[in-house]
Amino acid sequence: MKDGIVDRSLEQGGYWEHIPYTVPDSVTEDRIEFTAPKYRNKGGETLESLGFVIHEVQGPYRCIKPVLGVADQGCRKWAPHEPDRHRYHIGYWVSRRPVEHMMDVPDAAVAALEETGMRLTE
Repeated sequence: MKDGIVDRSLEQGGYWEHIPYTVPDSVTEDRIEFTAPKYRNKGGETLESLGFVIHEVQGPYRCIKPVLGVADQGCRKWAPHEPDRHRYHIGYWVSRRPVEHMMDVPDAAVAALEETGMRLTE
């Protein structure tokens, strides 16, 4: 559980992971589209090396600063960057294989553990 949010990625079959990068202002959109496969592959290799399975890739998309009260605009994790660069991100629908841990759990704790996304095998 992170920040009071229950991880439901196992139930949903995955979640979106975004990898940001910056590009100089002088680079054209055509050039960004031309080099996009290289960045998608590089980001995918990084995620796979961390144990993720990639199901879908989208982007690159240019990040814009989110506007308060306007849904679906900007990057979730907006961060300032150099003024002569644009920020882009590539989205990856990823999942991890479930990991099994053997432990003794008191009956009273079962419900709380299941709320966090754990599945009991015995």
